[in-house]
Order: sequence, then C-alpha cells, then structure tokens
Amino acid sequence: MNDLADIQREYNAVVASIKMVTIEDGQGHQYTFDIFTQVGYDPSMLTVALSQQPGLVAWWGSVAARIASLLTRAKAEYSRQEARARKAARRGLFMRDAKRPTEKQIEDEVIMCEDVIVAQEVVIEVTEKLAQVKAIERALDHRKGVLLEESARQRREFFTSSSVKGDSD
Repeated sequence: MNDLADIQREYNAVVASIKMVTIEDGQGHQYTFDIFTQVGYDPSMLTVALSQQPGLVAWWGSVAARIASLLTRAKAEYSRQEARARKAARRGLFMRDAKRPTEKQIEDEVIMCEDVIVAQEVVIEVTEKLAQVKAIERALDHRKGVLLEESARQRREFFTSSSVKGDSD
C-alpha cells in the first residue's frame, strides 16, 4: 500500500465488510466470522446463548493472546529489519560520499528499504487484527451483561406470572 488511492480502496473494502473478521491459524487456514453472529443472540434461545458464552470468551481470548504474541514477534522483526537497513545505509552512504552520513540521510534510506516496508506492513496488519479481536472481546463482555439482565428479567416475569396464577386459584 504505497499511495492514497490504495489507502482509499482499502478503506472502502473495510467499510463494505465491517461486520466480518478473518483469522488465519498457524497452518495457513483462514476462518471468517460474522461479528454479529459471534456477539449477538436470539432471545428465544437464551439458555443456549448463556451456555455458549464462556466458550466464546475463552476462544476469542485465546485468539487475542495468540495475535498479541504474533504482534510482539512482528515488532521484533521490524526492529531487526530497520537495524539491518540502518547499518547498510550508513555503510553505503559512507562508501558513496566518503564522509560520515547524517542521521537524516540514513533515515531517508531506511524508510525506503523494501524489507523495512514489508515488516512495517506486517506490524500494521497484525495490530489491526488484534484491535478487531479486542473489540470482539469487549462486545462479548457487554453480551454477558445483556444475557444476565435478560435472564433476570425472564425469571422476574416467570415468578410474577406464577404468583398471579397462584393468587387466582
């Protein structure tokens, strides 16, 4: 992604598919999830939703931990690529100009290095995935509150209607 047109196209694609998240496992398999299916529930299936809640929280928490680990590794690789590029730029500029290069000259070379650009893109992509999964975790936490509140409401209705029926007998 090098120019504004690419960024605009990517933005439009994200907006068009905002409710989907794709996770790739370590074996290259991709899984796409509809976020609303993951965090929503059918009120007529409250018991099922309550029973699935811990599993969803555990699974998405595990995914978040894995992505956080990937992000740490991606940042480390970015740092390595940047250090290599900095070293090569310093050496190349010195050989070319026969004088010590400025930090600005070195930085200009580093930010144009293809390996650094690729490593930086990986960090950006993994950061985005982690943010998506963290948002799902927050939504699941909210879902838990909604499920518990709905469950309590249904119990109150049941006991209220039971006591009314009992009074009329």
